[in-house]
Amino acid sequence: MLINLVAIFALVLGVGPHPASLGLAALLATAGHALLVRLAAYDPQGWRVFARHFRYRDVYPAGAHPFAPARVVHPFTLR
Repeated sequence: MLINLVAIFALVLGVGPHPASLGLAALLATAGHALLVRLAAYDPQGWRVFARHFRYRDVYPAGAHPFAPARVVHPFTLR
């Protein structure tokens, strides 16, 4: 919600009161907020998952280790 609000203020105050920036800011204020409300209703524990990924990011790095062994891929697996 805060990123949406910052984007709206950046469009209105940063770009200036042009019809295109005001229209885009109005679209973000209405459709963007409605989308965020639907996402929050769909996954009410999304914030906990987001916070938990910060706790585990040192344990599970985003990239593979350069000296990690190659994964064996079998030709007949569906995965």
